[in-house]
Amino acid sequence: MSNSLLFLAVIALVLPLAATRLPDIDISDSKLLIFSRVIAIVLIIAYAAYLYFQLISHHDVFASVDDEDAEQPALTITAEVGILFALSIIVSLASECVPGRVGGVCTRGLPALAQLASQPPLLQPFVSPDP
Repeated sequence: MSNSLLFLAVIALVLPLAATRLPDIDISDSKLLIFSRVIAIVLIIAYAAYLYFQLISHHDVFASVDDEDAEQPALTITAEVGILFALSIIVSLASECVPGRVGGVCTRGLPALAQLASQPPLLQPFVSPDP
């Protein structure tokens, strides 16, 4: 069931993009916005149906049989929140540092790769919006 929802989400992301990229389809921005919103509503309904199926209609299928033999958590709640906070800080720092480093490669190119492939350097807007 989870794979079906993931597939539905991927299709929902690809459809608006495909509508803008196909040469035979001329779609305005307002129609594309309505199309995207309809897809979002369909995704919300599908997710609500999935939650209803798991939590209400088939609760006994997903309920655990042996509550006595349940595993004890390896970390406490405070440790988990601390790890989550630390990883959030690391990810935010990495997201600030990496585009600047890659941006220099985009503007200058890699000499070794340029000699091997004689291709132009990576496009700047692809990696970082800053010129």
